[in-house]
Amino acid sequence: MDTVTNSMTSTSTTATTKLALNSFLRRQGSSVLPATFLSSNIDNAHNFTCVKTIQAYVRIEPGTLKLGSGGTFTAFVTLPHQGDWRVTAAVCEGAPAVKLTRHGHSYKATFNKQDLKSITVRDAVTFTVTLFAEQQGRHCGHSEKDEIAFEGSDTVRVVE
Repeated sequence: MDTVTNSMTSTSTTATTKLALNSFLRRQGSSVLPATFLSSNIDNAHNFTCVKTIQAYVRIEPGTLKLGSGGTFTAFVTLPHQGDWRVTAAVCEGAPAVKLTRHGHSYKATFNKQDLKSITVRDAVTFTVTLFAEQQGRHCGHSEKDEIAFEGSDTVRVVE
């Protein structure tokens, strides 16, 4: 089991913006995701590249989130059983993961509720989780260190 911790004090504004923008673009159906920020200007086309997205299974707990109560929620993400991936970051509705734990082909991502962006109170809110990964070695015709995104969604109830 591998654990990666990303404390909010060490997460740069640029990294947080990148994760939030990735989530927004994926919700809009775009296949263009920021790879790196060469500057803080998101209008600069050089800051973007195409990244392949693969469907993943996502389950979010708890099934009901109380906004404004602080605390965390967890996404359990199961990746397809092909290749050896190293997940470098995760985002859910603009919130960067504060902790990632690997269990074989699955990851447990923990997010702070206060980091969620533009979430409204409703009985059925779709939360999309995106894991950004690099493939290790040569598998499935990919070269070393290919960047890829795994993405899936779950529906939760959001209350005040």
